Amino acid sequence: MEEKRYINQFDTTEKCSEFGKLAEDLFQKFLINNRIFFRKATQEEQFNHIDFIYLHDKTLNPCSVEIKYSKKINRTDIDVSPDYMWVEFKNVCGGKGWLFGNSDYTAFYDKFKNKFIMVETARLRERCIELCNQGTTDNKSDALYKHYTREGRQDDISLVKIKDLEDIARAIFDPNKELDYADVKY
Repeated sequence: MEEKRYINQFDTTEKCSEFGKLAEDLFQKFLINNRIFFRKATQEEQFNHIDFIYLHDKTLNPCSVEIKYSKKINRTDIDVSPDYMWVEFKNVCGGKGWLFGNSDYTAFYDKFKNKFIMVETARLRERCIELCNQGTTDNKSDALYKHYTREGRQDDISLVKIKDLEDIARAIFDPNKELDYADVKY
């Protein structure tokens, strides 16, 4: 039985949900292939920006992770951006965005490099607050380090460079390969 996927009312094409599910499936496959104990988040946890709970390899403490897939900068773009990632300070309804969610880690899937970039969410939040201080814009193409709100929504989002995420990553890994623990920063 296929599980029911949550689709936000603003996801009119259902592409955001579809791509998010693709990234989650890749991350789950990675967990299974690396024999990491995990469970999928409950619906309540998902609304707190958590997709999986897994056991940390060193401490065996449970860790939570939010999974993110690359996004287009403009809806009319042919493909997602190879260089930038959207970050969310406030969600489409004006509530706390996933930067302020309850996950311990955020794992960004970069489809062009076929890699996950795993970042401590608290460190990511600090870095995005530090970087995204260039004012506001009404033009999504000008949203690098600026706050942008989409028409008809109450969100507060900004673009950051994928390189900004890589600079603070705890790990960068190919989901189809066995994890090399030498690549993990403790």
